[in-house]
Amino acid sequence: MAQTKHLTLSAGIPATVTLETNGARIEVVNRGAADVWFTTDESTPSADQDDVHIATGFSAVEVDDETAGKNSVVKLLCATAQKVSVRAL
Repeated sequence: MAQTKHLTLSAGIPATVTLETNGARIEVVNRGAADVWFTTDESTPSADQDDVHIATGFSAVEVDDETAGKNSVVKLLCATAQKVSVRAL
């Protein structure tokens, strides 16, 4: 069963979302205008860093879940306060 979490990111502060399932895929829905950088391997993202995923403004991105173990861990970063949704598929 898919689990979804909704949150508002704080400007410039990395946020961690832990889903109580390990999905084969993770979907990040960016509900604002600014870009959101994120990882699915428990590393902390930074803007313009190699091997970091990006959800551009008002988009949805689906990527592989690279978290080992039973929970999916997604770390997100945005330059502005931004609403996002994260879902394990």
